[in-house]
Amino acid sequence: MVPITLMSIAVVLVLCVGGSTAVYLAGRNAAKDLGGALATPTPTTTTEAPTITVVEPKTLGSRPKLTDPKFLAVGEQLREGPANVPGATQRIGALYGTVAKRDIVIVAAAAAPLEDPQREFETAFADGIKELKLTGVTRADPGTLGGVARCGKGEADGDRLIMCGWADEGSIGWVIWYFTSLSKAKGEFPKIRAEVEKKSN
Repeated sequence: MVPITLMSIAVVLVLCVGGSTAVYLAGRNAAKDLGGALATPTPTTTTEAPTITVVEPKTLGSRPKLTDPKFLAVGEQLREGPANVPGATQRIGALYGTVAKRDIVIVAAAAAPLEDPQREFETAFADGIKELKLTGVTRADPGTLGGVARCGKGEADGDRLIMCGWADEGSIGWVIWYFTSLSKAKGEFPKIRAEVEKKSN
């Protein structure tokens, strides 16, 4: 059942990271461009923003990357979602863990400029709530990278899972755990995010 479930999750993450978020950002950017064309330019001051990248580490929370062809196919599908986020400079999607030990973690993320991370994240997270029937959704500690984060409990093809997501000024991403509790996932989330997202000045 696990491979089938993983494919279902991949579809959900493509929707979350690449569906409503892409539509929302495209509409926002179009409105911003139109407004800029009509408005009178005003002097602005600029500050150097940090450089944000996303990576697929060799291990995630000490879990090895799953390299079986069926898992690699799911990872490729995961990367299709972030590819649709306007302005995305990087996209990742991978699975980690050991199936026999019922320890699986999925990650998908994109590095892209987000003008209003909280609003754009809430728009995308709403799709996850709908598709995975997430319950118990609460704020999560985003860790030292900052931004906004949420976690909730869900189910796919009868398997329980925990989904956490984050967004900041330069990235949006999701992490899904199988066979664990909400409290454990929330506790591990800041560490896993820090392994995936890198920020430098």
